[in-house]
Amino acid sequence: MAAELQFLFGYVENDGLSTPNSTHDTYVSDICLRKYDGTPRPVYPSVQGVENGGVYKTSVTPKVKFNGDYDVQLLKKTAASEEYQTISYTEGQEIKEDGYYKLVVSSKEDASVQTILEFQLDQTIDMSKDYYIIKSRANSKVLNVLSNRNGGPVVQSNFSHSISQLFTIEPVDSDYIVIRNLASNKVVEVADASTANSAKIQQAEYYGDKNQQWEKINVSQGYVKLVNRGTGKVLDIPGASSSEGLQLDQYEDNGSNAQQWDIVKMDVKDFITESVTPDTSSIDSWKANVV
Repeated sequence: MAAELQFLFGYVENDGLSTPNSTHDTYVSDICLRKYDGTPRPVYPSVQGVENGGVYKTSVTPKVKFNGDYDVQLLKKTAASEEYQTISYTEGQEIKEDGYYKLVVSSKEDASVQTILEFQLDQTIDMSKDYYIIKSRANSKVLNVLSNRNGGPVVQSNFSHSISQLFTIEPVDSDYIVIRNLASNKVVEVADASTANSAKIQQAEYYGDKNQQWEKINVSQGYVKLVNRGTGKVLDIPGASSSEGLQLDQYEDNGSNAQQWDIVKMDVKDFITESVTPDTSSIDSWKANVV
């Protein structure tokens, strides 16, 4: 009988995610092939809401997916301690306190079938940095991320004083910037580095790829358009819609207000205490608050 080897790469349809539809190369290395003896391979628990090695600026709520009975154990250590200690925890409970965590999910039928994730909750904010909201000229909604995961959509939302709406603007060189979210520490990118119109905008770890870099070009009255370095397309609101939670895309430059943005500096202390959005209605306020 001929051998058959199959791989599945990318997201499958699940919780709003879908398999990328653009062509891309995949390289696989360091493979070890073993003869299969027919014994069913175990299916390990999966966890949503946290990633192994993740550092989170907001509370997290891990959720387990597993076809069978399982146990959940949460361990914690602080910066001052050296060893993890088991703490009281019920699955689905929100984790709010800063610290280093280890989440262990084990099958009740076979304890060796387990998933272990280590992550950190660090809600301190570096006050030495400048933070910004990015607000649409078309509808006054702001850029927002809805999760901490790679591939999470970048959407438009009403301003709500959430740190998921705060970004740092980091120069790459004299012409390009990286837009990094405070809550997730991930950057804004074009999904799959696609050059197509309407390709989705998402967040991901920064790898220095051109689809993660943007050129900020002044247009009028203090607004800017954000042109992706890798694709040449601009950050865009699909159909100029004002729908809450709509995922943004890229599109060829058409000069519309749906492709123009305020980048407005925020005072983090005022932001957290829910002061009003900085005024940008006059020339003087533009000069004070807009990048």
